[in-house]
Amino acid sequence: MRKPRDAFNCIFQGKLDAVRSAASEGARVSRQAGDQHTLMNWLINLGTADLMAGDLNEAKSVLVEGLQVPQEIDDRTAMSYLVEALACHAVATDDEQ
Repeated sequence: MRKPRDAFNCIFQGKLDAVRSAASEGARVSRQAGDQHTLMNWLINLGTADLMAGDLNEAKSVLVEGLQVPQEIDDRTAMSYLVEALACHAVATDDEQ
């Protein structure tokens, strides 16, 4: 998996371990390169895969980090995806905040 969209497709194929591995590496490389847009996409994929795998603590951490990126680059569409994923996390954990 070399692109965030490939990881996104694998989420729906149930290949969560593959997504989590690729997204973690993709996020690391994106941070090193200073590529905020690609980092944001990898974090969306990683957070979603973490949610679906039931790793709720890691999911929240990734999604909160991910939410900072679209605020910096003014990507409101990505912000909405991340807020929606955080809402799913809140429902899964009965967290009203």
